[in-house]
Amino acid sequence: MAGQRYRGRRSVLSAETGTIVKSGAQVRVCLIFPNKYSTAISNLGFQTIYRELNNRPDTLCERGFLDPVLGSRSLESGSPFGQFDILAFSVSFELDFLGLVQVLAESRLPLLSRERDRSHSLVVLGGVCATSNPEPVADFVDIVVGGEGEHAAHRLIDHVLRGHARDRTSLLRDLATVPGFYVPRFVHPAYGTDGTIEKVERDIPQYNRAPLDEPTGPAFSQVVTPHAEFPSTFLVEVSRGCRHSCRFCLACKLYPYRVRPASQVLEIVDTHCPEGAKVGLVGAAVSEHPEIDQIAVSLIDRQRKISTASLRVDSTSETLLRALAVSGQRTVTFAPEVASSRLGRAVGKNVPQEVLLGKTDTALKLGMRNIRLYFMIGLPSERDDDVAAIAELSRKVMDLIVDRTRGRGRLSLSINPFVPKALTPFERNPMERVETLERRLSTIKSALSAYARIRVKHESIRVAVLQALLARGDRKLGRLIALMSCEKMSYKQALRRAKIDPDFYLYGTRGLAEILPWQLRRE
Repeated sequence: MAGQRYRGRRSVLSAETGTIVKSGAQVRVCLIFPNKYSTAISNLGFQTIYRELNNRPDTLCERGFLDPVLGSRSLESGSPFGQFDILAFSVSFELDFLGLVQVLAESRLPLLSRERDRSHSLVVLGGVCATSNPEPVADFVDIVVGGEGEHAAHRLIDHVLRGHARDRTSLLRDLATVPGFYVPRFVHPAYGTDGTIEKVERDIPQYNRAPLDEPTGPAFSQVVTPHAEFPSTFLVEVSRGCRHSCRFCLACKLYPYRVRPASQVLEIVDTHCPEGAKVGLVGAAVSEHPEIDQIAVSLIDRQRKISTASLRVDSTSETLLRALAVSGQRTVTFAPEVASSRLGRAVGKNVPQEVLLGKTDTALKLGMRNIRLYFMIGLPSERDDDVAAIAELSRKVMDLIVDRTRGRGRLSLSINPFVPKALTPFERNPMERVETLERRLSTIKSALSAYARIRVKHESIRVAVLQALLARGDRKLGRLIALMSCEKMSYKQALRRAKIDPDFYLYGTRGLAEILPWQLRRE
C-alpha cells in the first residue's frame, strides 16, 4: 500500500529523492504514465527511461501522470503537456488505454494522429501494451515502440533530432523504417462482413520486429518516495523475462530471459541505496535467480532490508525466506495460480500441493505470520473440481497458519479471472462467460466462509471483462475508448453508441487462419 497521501505537486517533489531537473535541451519529452502517481513511480521501466533520456545532454525528460491531484502538467516544471515536443506514454495495463486518451483530450491535442501537424507534440506509445496489442489506440498514437525501452528511447531521439525540421508525415515515414517502431497511420486493416480482419494494406513497408540489442545493466530506481506502492523502497531488477512457458503468461514473450549477476546487483545497491534502506528485488521470477540466496544474504550483511513481490513456490529457498523474515516481512506471497495437478499440467504451471504446503510451513517457522496466495479462475479446460481444489488447498494452508501462529496469522487469497493475452499460447482462446466466473467465485467464497481469518479478494469481473476486450481488440474499439474517456460514458452506454458487440471479441475462438489485430505491427 502506498504511503501517506500527497497534497499537490510541491509535496510530491519535496518527498522524492533522485528527481532530475534540467533546462535548455534541444528535445523536450514528457514521459507519461496514464495512471496515478503511486502506481507509476513503482514501475521500473518508467523510472529507467526517465533516467536514460535525461542522461542525454540534448534531451530534457519530465514526468506526467493521470492523477487528479497533479493535473495535466509535468511534475518537474508544471508545464502543460501540450508544450512538449514528445509525449511518451508508458502503458503496462490495457485499462490505461482509457487514461492515455483522456490525457490527450485534457492536453487539448487533436485526438487522432491524422489530425495533428508539426505544431503538435509527437505521441509515442511504449510499455508492455505496445509490445502485445496496441491496436485499440492505434488511431490516437503516432508511433508505437515495442520491446525493451533503453535502446529504443535513444533511437527515437536520434531520429527526431535528424528530422526536426521536416514535416510530420516525412518524420513519421522516417521513423517507420526504424526496427521495432510501428507507425499505425501507414497500415490499413480491411474488415470482412463477419468483423474479422480480411486483409491489410500498407502505404510503406515497416520492419516492426525489435532488434536484439546488446544487453543493458539492471534497471533500478531513479526516484525513491514514500508515496510509492512500495513506500521508500529502492527497487532493483535481478532478472528480466522468464524461462518458463506458462501458457497464460506474457512474461516469457516480452524479452529474452537473462539474470543479472549478483555482483552487478550488489554494486548498484552499494552505489545508490543508503544503509538501513529497504531494497525491493524485482523480476518475473525472483526466486529462480541462481544467485538469489547470495544476493539476499549479502544485502542483509550490508545492513539493508529486502522485500519481494510474489514468489514462485517450487524455487523459493529457505535462505531467501529467512532473509525476508530478518528484514521484518511478515507476509509472504506465493503464486500457484491453480490448485489441481490436472489443470496445472494443462496450463503449464503444475506445483504439487505438498510443495506449497512445505514452503508455507517453512515460512511460518521462520517467523512469517501471514500468507497470500494468487489464483486464477476461468482458465481454458477448467472444471468445477479444479475450483473446489482452490478452497481445499486454502483450508490446508490455513490449518498450518493456525498451528504455527497459535491462531494469530491470516491467509489472503487474490482470485483473478483469466484474461487471454496476445502473444501467449492462449491468445486465440475465448474469455470465460461472466455467469461461470461469478459462480466459481461464489463456490470459493462459500467454501471458506466459516474461516474468519481467511480473506478472499478478487478483481471485479466487470473490470476483467473490459480488460479482455481491450487486450483482444482492434481499431474499431477506438470509438468506445474515446466515448468512455472523453465523454465519461459508462461501458454499456459506450458500447451502444459505438455499435460494438463485445461478444465478438470476448467469446469467439479465433481460427488459426484468422489475422489477429496484434499481428498488424509484426508483419
